[in-house]
Amino acid sequence: MENINHNKILKQMIAKSFPELKNTRIIIIFKENLETSGAIKPSLRGGYILSLDKHRTKDYTKELLEGLFSHELSHILIANRRFLLVSGFVNLKVWFSRKALRKEERKVDLLAIKKGYGKQLQKQRKYAEENFQSELKDVYMKSEEISKLLK
Repeated sequence: MENINHNKILKQMIAKSFPELKNTRIIIIFKENLETSGAIKPSLRGGYILSLDKHRTKDYTKELLEGLFSHELSHILIANRRFLLVSGFVNLKVWFSRKALRKEERKVDLLAIKKGYGKQLQKQRKYAEENFQSELKDVYMKSEEISKLLK
């Protein structure tokens, strides 16, 4: 397994493809038993906390991390573009509606692909599909669907 500097990869991605986030504080923490490989949430101190499941991501290559990070950074971009009231409404819809959650996750994936990370996202999704069970697996775009979009 390669020695990976998560913060360095995140900063390089922001500089290259997510310049709108260059002044956004993002802290990476490792947790156990997340439902997915990663999750982003606002920090009470400003910025965001990117939680990574330490078991799911322990064997991730740089390319798999780029796929995951592109998805999470796209969540931040979309949230930052919304007004606070709209963002709160969307969060409530997503909390209570599986259909709304699927729609939001698709929007996030499409932005990650638009930013140039389709190949990495597809590989990360395929890795997750083959290696992990998740209650949320019906929410995210499948690797096969991402592959079709890349053709």
